[in-house]
Amino acid sequence: MSRRIVNTARNATRIVNTSARAKKLDGATVGKALGAQATGCKLGKDTSPITLYQMREDLTKRMAV
Repeated sequence: MSRRIVNTARNATRIVNTSARAKKLDGATVGKALGAQATGCKLGKDTSPITLYQMREDLTKRMAV
């Protein structure tokens, strides 16, 4: 079997990401680029995982056409 690798260095340093953060995209801009239409449905922060899963399935079906 294999043995576990153990770091024995005294001064192990953490890797820190210093890259510039990407700008957040506006939903309206993305929707316009994809040719989306407003449905009037609003999603709050208390949306259940089941609802999000259904949305993902619907988007996948629409993109496959």
